[in-house]
Amino acid sequence: MIEEAQLKTLDKVEAISIDEFAIKEKEKQTAANRKKFYKSRLTFLRAGEKLDEYGHQQLIELFKLSPALEKAWKLKEKFRDSLQIPDVKESIQPLDNWYENVSQSTLNLFCRTKGTLKRLEQHSINYFKTRITNGFAERLNNKIKLVKRIGYGVPKLKT
Repeated sequence: MIEEAQLKTLDKVEAISIDEFAIKEKEKQTAANRKKFYKSRLTFLRAGEKLDEYGHQQLIELFKLSPALEKAWKLKEKFRDSLQIPDVKESIQPLDNWYENVSQSTLNLFCRTKGTLKRLEQHSINYFKTRITNGFAERLNNKIKLVKRIGYGVPKLKT
């Protein structure tokens, strides 16, 4: 019988959101030009191939203000690229390269992200094998919790 731990996969959205959390934290640390960073945050988190000319210009402007953000964005894009590879054996090497790039970078928050992903590495490999995620279950659980929160304070109906 297959154990539950073997079936669990790391949701692609979950992995990228871990990465994006590190990027958002890096943005917060940069005190100067917060307004500019705030206005450009969605552009910064968008996939590189989905950016239009204006988005690229915004990124170039941000990277001039903070070279650390440029490093963070490049690491995010490399991680996204490793998730796009369809074969398990081919996907492990780019992921290891990404771990090495994070270790060489001076971005401590990405090092924490790397540690989390290393811990969940078997789940990541399971994703590459099956291409199945637990995203649907996560969304369903979130909706259930939302309904529970909305229902707090509503008096019980007498039957």
